[in-house]
Amino acid sequence: MSLPGKAELERNVTGAFQLLLQKPQGLESLDASPVGFWRSFYAALYGAPFFLFITFVSLGANQRAAEAPEAAQVLLGIEFTLLNVIGLLLIYAISWLYWPLLFHYVAKGFGLQQRFFSYIVAYNWAALIQLGIRAVALLLGGSLLGTAGGILIFASVVLQFFYQWSVARQALEVSGLPAAGLVFLDFVVGQIVLWAGLSMLSAAAA
Repeated sequence: MSLPGKAELERNVTGAFQLLLQKPQGLESLDASPVGFWRSFYAALYGAPFFLFITFVSLGANQRAAEAPEAAQVLLGIEFTLLNVIGLLLIYAISWLYWPLLFHYVAKGFGLQQRFFSYIVAYNWAALIQLGIRAVALLLGGSLLGTAGGILIFASVVLQFFYQWSVARQALEVSGLPAAGLVFLDFVVGQIVLWAGLSMLSAAAA
């Protein structure tokens, strides 16, 4: 299966971005077929450089902190080596797979099977945009003095949750509360996956 061409990439990214703007017609630009479902995972490939940038900027900030929070100690043992980059990319790949697998069972339990492809396709392409937003926020936030940078980064996190909520609400055609529940479940499981992956990577590097 070949990489998405420029036109396909632009169409999918534009469609996903329209969901952020509360325009459900953006779903019409996304290929919600089984083929489109699998091709939407190419977004992970395009997002990998953003992920590595975000990860190592975050690690660098933790290492520069005079008193790192206890929850971040696992991050401090990870250095920029080829083995660790491979390990981080493995964690990244898992982060793209756990939610579609989990949501498959959630959709069956709540009668959302007919919207499964539409939602995951939108979710994947929106994830690429979110990675870009977070990378830009970190880049700009790191160059700002005082609390301004922190506010910008915090705003990008809030925007990410809002975006995920918007995608779930529009792609699944559900109300705001169930959409919020899905975002919360995704966040909790994602944090567990990230914590477990970083813990194992830190232990292996020790």
